[in-house]
Amino acid sequence: MKQPNTLYIWAAKKIAHFKGPKNLEITEKRLNGYLEALKKHNIPIYDSLIIESDTIESGKISMQKLIAEDNIPDGIFAVNDMTAIGAMSEIKINNLKVPQDIAIVGFTNGIISQISDPKLSTIEQNAYQIGRRATELLIERIDSKKYIESRTEIIPTKLIIRESSQKKQV
Repeated sequence: MKQPNTLYIWAAKKIAHFKGPKNLEITEKRLNGYLEALKKHNIPIYDSLIIESDTIESGKISMQKLIAEDNIPDGIFAVNDMTAIGAMSEIKINNLKVPQDIAIVGFTNGIISQISDPKLSTIEQNAYQIGRRATELLIERIDSKKYIESRTEIIPTKLIIRESSQKKQV
């Protein structure tokens, strides 16, 4: 039996995805990950909850639209932390609560995710390691006297669970 006021992960069943611009490969990969996760957990996919939105302002506008249409999800996976913060701001303005009404997870683990209220759950993409590896590849390409083909390298990510995706049990 859970103790009163303990935290547990919110079990959302209507999850929106605020995705990045359609011309970016990373947008498609994150969208595909979102879709695969919903399918794996038998959670319905709603096309109306997949919205291009990748800034604080567009996060606010996207959330305003969902609220105005009475199409409020109980969870949001945002393409980045800034979009998640924009949505969180609009949720609060409309007297809804994070995570009690809508759980939110961003992507980046920037400083804003650690100082937001509530603190934002996020995917850490390890910007330092990405920058270091990109620089190593650039130096390798500059030093090489021959053509080096482009390649994709995957840098591991990490889910960081904070208050924005947890709900107090009463």
